[in-house]
Amino acid sequence: MLRFHLLFILLLTGFRLSAQVTPAPVPVPEETSHIDLVFCLDATGSMSGLIKTAKEKIWDIVTSLSQTTPAPEIRLGMIFTAIVAMHL
Repeated sequence: MLRFHLLFILLLTGFRLSAQVTPAPVPVPEETSHIDLVFCLDATGSMSGLIKTAKEKIWDIVTSLSQTTPAPEIRLGMIFTAIVAMHL
């Protein structure tokens, strides 16, 4: 009879402890940020010496943005302008 009471008390105590345990919080997924980025580059002959530097700077900017946490979705656009003189 004593074993029965002891077992009964242990079961009640175990049940009471397990009833007080709260579940771990479910992590909320972070939303991905979106970046729309457009560069306009003068590609005329007078800019030929600067185009390489401009291209390197553009890649530096895109690389810096892509390394943020969480990584954003980047949509990149390039516009090259050049004036062509036509003699008719």
